[in-house]
Amino acid sequence: MVSIMETIMQNDAAEIRFENCGKVVHDARIAAGVSIRELAERLSVDRGRLSKIENDGLALSMTALESIANALQVAPEQLAMKCLELRFPGLRATAAGKMMTRLLATEE
Repeated sequence: MVSIMETIMQNDAAEIRFENCGKVVHDARIAAGVSIRELAERLSVDRGRLSKIENDGLALSMTALESIANALQVAPEQLAMKCLELRFPGLRATAAGKMMTRLLATEE
């Protein structure tokens, strides 16, 4: 299994893709009380594309994840962390995960 640090070191931020992040996007949208139609309008994308994202049919770039977070008025870092936790289930227990959790807590 590739570690998160290896992934970051091998890619610059513009190339990092979040795969299987659809549930995070869906849950954030529901928590914000926003319909799929409304979020699609806010992002200027069609509902089909957003549905593909939520159903893990499309990987998200960091830029796309940030746009979604901003449209939902949530911190992009929070969504990114949740996506990373799906990819790396034990992340919060690692030193890097604990550091990221502390950094995110200070931003709230």
